Amino acid sequence: MEKNIVKKDEAQWVKHPKLDGVYLKRYFVGADNNNLFDNLLAKIEPGKGLPPHTHDNSIETYYLIQGKGECLSNGEWREVNVGDCCTTPMGNEHGFRNVGEEDCILFSTFTPAVPPAK
Repeated sequence: MEKNIVKKDEAQWVKHPKLDGVYLKRYFVGADNNNLFDNLLAKIEPGKGLPPHTHDNSIETYYLIQGKGECLSNGEWREVNVGDCCTTPMGNEHGFRNVGEEDCILFSTFTPAVPPAK
């Protein structure tokens, strides 16, 4: 049966397997929707971040819902605040870092889906 709804308490925060100070809460993964997309919340502690990286086969979009950060876009770190959105075409380098004093919370979507980090 296809998964259509995830209640807020069903998804749990999990420490990112490779990044210190980064936690993930997955809602939908590719297996739920024929690999069309996946999305998650990322919680990033102050001074931590997602280092520059690429996804060769997916577009990644971040929407900042808490905190203050910087998004790497076209080789330049640019300030983002609550309500701002960053998107990166397939194969382009991107990243995010928390430059504020509270946790950043990002809602992130990958289109099409990418496998979870291990």
